[in-house]
Amino acid sequence: MKLLIICQALDKKHPILGFFHRWVEEFAKHVEHIHVIALQVGEHDLPKNVSVHSLGKEKRVSRITYLKRFYTYIWKERSNYDSVFVHMNPEYIILAALWWRFVGKKVSLWYNHTVGSMWLNIAQLFTHAVFHTSPFAYTARYKNAKRMPAGIDTDVFKPQPHVLKIPKSLYFQGRITASKNIHLLFEAFAKLHKAGKADLFTLVGPEDEPYTKPLRATYKNLIDSGVIVFKGPVPNNKTPELFAAYTVSVNLTAAGNYDKTVLESFACGTPCVVASDAFSGVVPERYIIRTKTLEDTLANSLEGGDTLDTQKAIQEKESLTILAKILPTFV
Repeated sequence: MKLLIICQALDKKHPILGFFHRWVEEFAKHVEHIHVIALQVGEHDLPKNVSVHSLGKEKRVSRITYLKRFYTYIWKERSNYDSVFVHMNPEYIILAALWWRFVGKKVSLWYNHTVGSMWLNIAQLFTHAVFHTSPFAYTARYKNAKRMPAGIDTDVFKPQPHVLKIPKSLYFQGRITASKNIHLLFEAFAKLHKAGKADLFTLVGPEDEPYTKPLRATYKNLIDSGVIVFKGPVPNNKTPELFAAYTVSVNLTAAGNYDKTVLESFACGTPCVVASDAFSGVVPERYIIRTKTLEDTLANSLEGGDTLDTQKAIQEKESLTILAKILPTFV
């Protein structure tokens, strides 16, 4: 099989999408050749059977240039791919769906958000399969929907025996935005710190400055004293040691989301407190915020707990190796 992959970013150092570099690397083991068209291309080191094409975001070219390059690549390489796999952006399917259907290309889409759009509803009409990991994903309602493993690289995200745990510490990784409910986490941590139940709270990821500016002002004393630490973006493959160093991580994305960082945390041996019901049956109930408050759930989690069974389940069900073996059978 020869595969065309279309994605947002191909950059092993990207703080949010760096994981996709490993996806491509692993998929390359199971297909004859891969052509990747990425909106943005950064540092990459891929097998010889992978060709990379950039639409030019890293050079800040115009949207017209994006479009010209997109059509140039899919036409120029038309004989060098049999199937198309689009990651997260249904717009690309709409741009080329009629032609791909006419020439017999099999098209699939990976979309895992709980909120859909008109473009998504149109795009799925032209796809052979729509992949998701959360049972609450918007795309789960489609007849051609297929639930897949999340694609955690368990060769990278695993316990780090050389890393010492920081007692009574909290960790957050991801975009620091309102959708992640970070303000609730700040409030809960401040109360726990005052009560002597939590000593350190570290955040890793790019900031939405209009959102974090008032948080930085409100909790200035804790930040200045080093109790709350903003580390900024960190490459995805450098985060396992961070996950492993903390007592508990936290993910407060809304109900229905199936954030990969939760699975990455457990895979590294660090429990993660979650707000999404999508993790019911995946992570131990004590880490899911239900009837208890966030503060109480965090306090209970900071006491520690055995996550070995969860680690094993993630290794068996959510690994990148399993995803890479399954996905080509549908594209």
